[in-house]
Amino acid sequence: MLTLHLQTLRARLIARLIAIGLMVFLSVAASAQSGAAGLLSHRAVYGLSKHIGSPSSDIAGVNGRLEITFEVACDGWRMEQYIGFRLYHSDGPGFEHVAHLSGWESTNGADFWFSTRSYQDRELAEELGGVARLDEPGARGESRFAKPDKQVVPLPAGTIFPAKHLAELIATAKAGKQHLTRTVFDGSTLDSPYEITAFIGAERNRGDENTPPFVSEKRSWSFRLAYFKQAAIQPSPEFELSAILYENGVAGDMIYDYGDFSIDVTLRELEILPVQECAAK
Repeated sequence: MLTLHLQTLRARLIARLIAIGLMVFLSVAASAQSGAAGLLSHRAVYGLSKHIGSPSSDIAGVNGRLEITFEVACDGWRMEQYIGFRLYHSDGPGFEHVAHLSGWESTNGADFWFSTRSYQDRELAEELGGVARLDEPGARGESRFAKPDKQVVPLPAGTIFPAKHLAELIATAKAGKQHLTRTVFDGSTLDSPYEITAFIGAERNRGDENTPPFVSEKRSWSFRLAYFKQAAIQPSPEFELSAILYENGVAGDMIYDYGDFSIDVTLRELEILPVQECAAK
């Protein structure tokens, strides 16, 4: 039973950490699509650790790093993501996990390409890859997985990709609204798409001395996102995420909440990257 619990927990950790990394990256693309100014193409580095306020569980600790690099291209947005962490178990050895993710989304939000390779204790554990396409905004679509097995998964009408989702999150916050629910396909798991309900807090005060200068004077909001499976019988979410999101598309500190324990994801480094001339116009 304990082994099964760890395997299930591991799968959720890997999937959600990869997914939010993808979402953070595409928030830059989303805002760029909406024509907003003052955006950052950037490399962000986050530290992973067990959340102190987490309830008692058999997870003793987490130590790791999440790094996301963005490239703004003329036809869309590309990313390369690295995540590596070790999870420590209170009643035995833990495990080490490393994953690399690549993604691309077209500027019109209709096409989405994704590829993920993950390693468990230095052995290849899983590969996911494929493409997703919408017939048109708001219409149905499909995702075609090439790995681990070839399969076609229909996407219901109203499905959006991460860029569009983040664009709507930022726009909703700027409009002073507090809730947003969307069906989002991010390619991080075979369970995608998820129905994501966002609760948006009031605008935060600017000038936080603990944040990098590139974002400390930007508008920002606190978000709470709840992820629900499409065919879920239980009303409780699979996973919840708390995050600070800045108007220029940078995600600040986050907390991943798995119910039985939580992980702090702390912004450590933020570096501005150049933007291609065609994408800056």
